[in-house]
Amino acid sequence: MKDTIVIIDSGIDKKYENILGGVTISFADDALFLTNETYKDEVGHGTAIYHIINDACENINFFIVKIFNTYETNPNLLFHALQYVHDNVPCEFIIISSGAAACQNKKAVAEIINKLHLEKNIFIVSAFNNDGALSFPSSHPNVIGVDSSEFVSATENYYIVKNSPVNILSSKRTQRLKWLNGTKQIISANSFLAPEYAAMLIESYQKSERTINNNDDLLDCICYKENKINVDENGEYVKIKNRLSLDYLPKVSDKKPRAIVFPFAKEIQTMAANEDLLQVDIVDYYDIRQSGKIGLEVGNLLGYCKNKKNIKDIQAIDWTSDRFDMIILGHCSHISAATNHDWFSYIYDLAREHDKYVLSFDPTDQAELDYPKLLSPPVITSFASTTFGKLQQISSPVLGVYGTSSKQGKFSLQLNLRRRFQKDGFVVGQLATEPTGYLFGMDYTLPTGFNRSIHLAQESMALFLNDIMHECSLNEPSIILTGCQSSTLAPTWVHYSQLAFSQYEFLIGTLPDGILLVVNKYDRIRYIQRTIAFIEATTDSSVIACVISPVKNSHAKAFDSTSELSAQINKPVFEFKDIEGIYKASIGFFGGG
Repeated sequence: MKDTIVIIDSGIDKKYENILGGVTISFADDALFLTNETYKDEVGHGTAIYHIINDACENINFFIVKIFNTYETNPNLLFHALQYVHDNVPCEFIIISSGAAACQNKKAVAEIINKLHLEKNIFIVSAFNNDGALSFPSSHPNVIGVDSSEFVSATENYYIVKNSPVNILSSKRTQRLKWLNGTKQIISANSFLAPEYAAMLIESYQKSERTINNNDDLLDCICYKENKINVDENGEYVKIKNRLSLDYLPKVSDKKPRAIVFPFAKEIQTMAANEDLLQVDIVDYYDIRQSGKIGLEVGNLLGYCKNKKNIKDIQAIDWTSDRFDMIILGHCSHISAATNHDWFSYIYDLAREHDKYVLSFDPTDQAELDYPKLLSPPVITSFASTTFGKLQQISSPVLGVYGTSSKQGKFSLQLNLRRRFQKDGFVVGQLATEPTGYLFGMDYTLPTGFNRSIHLAQESMALFLNDIMHECSLNEPSIILTGCQSSTLAPTWVHYSQLAFSQYEFLIGTLPDGILLVVNKYDRIRYIQRTIAFIEATTDSSVIACVISPVKNSHAKAFDSTSELSAQINKPVFEFKDIEGIYKASIGFFGGG
């Protein structure tokens, strides 16, 4: 019995005896073409793949699918090639010695891979690209991904890796390969390591009498004690998925959980001004009597929204009331210190006594408190990357909001843009750095500001952020929004706290394509210019425009108008309230208008 091996590559130079047939799949003028029995290799890549496997294995036939004439893979052609094999070619293995760092149609390719492997028991072996990226489809969990590293010596040869997108990690080495027209080439590349290990897997599959049907068992056939790497699971790393599900809490008629909020501080003010975006129904806002806010109307206090609710005294809460299901508990350390009263414990004890949910912005020891209705940001002190330093390439466009200082309204700008993008039907992915991200239904909430719960070293933080951005992109949103805390570039160098290390980690970890830079009217123009230059010099990001912060202050102005600043920095400049102008500039940058 012979096994059929499908090679999806650049074709083959001629039809050998054990080639069952083939097809060329191509695009012309945006139309898809399938040409049967025409798959001649013009570059030599696919021919070399064929000979590596054919010279190592017996009892095999091949089916050739040609999808490129260069060394670049079109993800759309790859999808159609896999779909063609699924529908037309009974086979045991598919070899893909190419891939894409950024795959626009990753979801569709992933679905057809799942069908091929899980439903038809077809093994797929793919090479990672040579530049170090976490390329696709090799990183797919149902694909055996082959990579090389200089840290694997020639004597060690290769490792089988568990709990990682990289399944086979080989030593780097040069191979002498059969090429077009009987010629030979000396080449070092992952493309030609993948078929070498595929041949080993094919032989193991045949020796098992074709009883193996999953990747782990097949890899175990070429694994022995000395060549196995168990990548640690992610340690304390917990993906901070939005855990406030609409199915998680009790409902009222509008299908939202009902909540009260305490205290009326900075993060809460953003919620009060954007209640239409919240995934909860805010019943009341509360504060302490010493704040001087009791009885004031929210809209009048803030001055920039029309919220008609009055702020109430925290001591007047009727905990037996069924008007609310949970209390949103903001940062309490400042008011606790000012009043010499532990407000967190006071609220927590009452909420627990009356069976109410608590969403705390401050990290808590949930294991010690042992209350299942307590939600808080997990404390993360370590992150073990499973990718050997490879970074995910994010296929969705990423728009970042950065600033020149703290307290500029950067998160409010993100919310305004979220609302505006959604109005036009865009699917918005979002990573929030404010603890209220849970409540706005954002994909991930990563509190990195006051009383942060994330404590990772610089290298780990960049990998952690890259992983979360990848998670945000899995549903292929139209755009991903995110934003950084505080200043992007150190304003002075007189104190360690002013150095913007964490902001740089966030910048390289999220790698926005375009950035809106929020500036203050008191910022020196030279400082704004330096911040723009820093962003654009250290990443591939482009500053789309500057936005003037609406936060009032007593500092002297460095410029009088948007046009004056625009002329100095050679970038568009918008007032904060001009959301339509900011939105159109962002859409224009990404090619949408």
